[in-house]
Amino acid sequence: MEKARSTMTEESKNHNEETAWLNNIISVIIAVLCYSFMEWLFIVTKPSILSLENWIGKGLTLVISTIFISAGLAIITSIIFLLTKIISNHYIRFFVRNLVPAFILASLSLLLIDNFTYTLFGFGISTSQTISRVLYLLGFICLVLLWRVEISRVSGKTQKATSKLKPSLRKKLLVGLPILFLLLTLPFVKFSDVSMPSFSSEEKYPNIIIFTADGLNADHLSLYGYERDTTPFLRSIVETTFFSTNHFSNSGSTSGGVTSILTGKHPTTMRVLYPPDTLRGVDTRQHLPGILKLRGYYNAQFSIEYFVDVKRLNFTNGFDEVDGEELNEFSLPNLLNDYLPINSRLFLQEIASRLTDRLKHIFFIKTMGNPYLEITTNQKYFDDLDKVNRSLSLIAEKDEPVFIHIHWMGTHGAKFYPDHTTFSSGIDRKNQNSWDQDLYDDSILDLDTGLECLITGLDEIGELENTLVIISSDHGQQWTTLKRIPLIFIAQSGLPKSNMVSNTQSIDIAPTILDYLGIPVPEWMSGKSLLNDSHVSQPVIGVGTAHALKDSENRFLLDPNYIQPPFYQFDYVTLVDCNKSYKLNLDEFTWTHSKVQNYFSSCDSHVFLTPSDVRNLIIARLTADGFEVPSESIPLPDIN
Repeated sequence: MEKARSTMTEESKNHNEETAWLNNIISVIIAVLCYSFMEWLFIVTKPSILSLENWIGKGLTLVISTIFISAGLAIITSIIFLLTKIISNHYIRFFVRNLVPAFILASLSLLLIDNFTYTLFGFGISTSQTISRVLYLLGFICLVLLWRVEISRVSGKTQKATSKLKPSLRKKLLVGLPILFLLLTLPFVKFSDVSMPSFSSEEKYPNIIIFTADGLNADHLSLYGYERDTTPFLRSIVETTFFSTNHFSNSGSTSGGVTSILTGKHPTTMRVLYPPDTLRGVDTRQHLPGILKLRGYYNAQFSIEYFVDVKRLNFTNGFDEVDGEELNEFSLPNLLNDYLPINSRLFLQEIASRLTDRLKHIFFIKTMGNPYLEITTNQKYFDDLDKVNRSLSLIAEKDEPVFIHIHWMGTHGAKFYPDHTTFSSGIDRKNQNSWDQDLYDDSILDLDTGLECLITGLDEIGELENTLVIISSDHGQQWTTLKRIPLIFIAQSGLPKSNMVSNTQSIDIAPTILDYLGIPVPEWMSGKSLLNDSHVSQPVIGVGTAHALKDSENRFLLDPNYIQPPFYQFDYVTLVDCNKSYKLNLDEFTWTHSKVQNYFSSCDSHVFLTPSDVRNLIIARLTADGFEVPSESIPLPDIN
């Protein structure tokens, strides 16, 4: 009888525990619903990756994302339940029971509190320092414990209902609910429709470094004839360089400019110009880093988070490392991109980064960045020289060829904080005027010093002979496509002896690199190799936006009120024909025109485009990229 009583007691314990864990899984699903909905509501009411979607698309993104999160966390909860079976300590088993839903709701509470304090009072987790970070950490732990107590209390009331279920049914629900949500994800799973060939080659490829300096005008570089010696180091190695004297960006914004450089595609083709724009569809895999990776390259980017982040820009399977974070083919962003609809993937990535950035900050793992402060205040946020040093260390430690993109931020305006004082001696940096050219020139001296560290560093580690360095910019100063920017190739061999005097553009960089390596240039790259003897000057078409704003998280984004058909994020189109430039306002269909400032060579023998040619080329560019252009509404440019 004693044995029977013991058996009954054990069965009762199992009965109660199974009932409690079934309630726990239900709590997880309810918590996920609350979390997903509140984050979705926050994102759809501000400029975001969902701004261009209709409400059906936005709602579908919420449903798909909620199902995927519920499936994942329900499975994790079931695994925890199975693990507790081997733990004999009742108190530990009891404590961990409701931790998952408590963590979810505590995280949601933390985000809501942070949104509230930052919106109304201007302070939040991103502005917290040592003591306040500790307070946020203690507050979050308290939230987890409080939510755990509350969930346990509510679960106790509902446990009577679930305890009435047959034991066999309870067991089926414990296993079946996670499986059910997993099955619900299947209709939304998609597989990548882009297959990239693999290569096995014994050929030894050189290292490749693309070095982009933000907002860098060529006419402020002494290498390009500027009267101030802003680039003494570059002048000293001019014999090893090949450069374009009249190079232009295809984008007036960093996202579009860098993406065009790395893909060889025009911004209108990819629909990438300014945050929150991101690569979609086949464009996610059609890029220079992806081609190099298939040839055995180790790819890395050292830039600045958010503004030039290839993870956010959705370069799938293109990089092994981004700003110190290691990626691989099976990393979460790549897996999500392969198997989830693009909007759901981007939504999940956004809400994950919102939470993890804050948790890493309050747990003292990684300081949370403030995008606005990082580009408008002290230059210490840029860590530009650190990017150079990390690049050198990476090349030194890797056996395979390395591809690196470095984005230098010291030349970004409107305020400059250079270390040099050669041209800006006596200027109070704290009270400087916007776009002060003396400070700008000293910032370029800093850049030249950084390039000297890079080149001499390559020489010291024995990799200079085995590295091609490309120096350029994302756009001209003050976000224009109508100012010349540098394009400089540095290599010990294999470059043309004479410089390029015809107009070149950002989309030419990727094809030129592939040509240098002897790798076929794919048809989807619209740029042309500058190493080809038959290269001729072509009109350079650029695009830009005039409607950007700062959101509640201090990020610059497109204003959704202006993202309307037929041109969406593109507010203007420019065309450069030798030294003549044209700009078409896509809101009002009005033209402006001018001469390119400090154009390097003569256009006396150039046959200029007619007004009709200029108009037709722009219309053809937009039409080819899928825009519905009201051609009859666009007048001819008046060049008189």
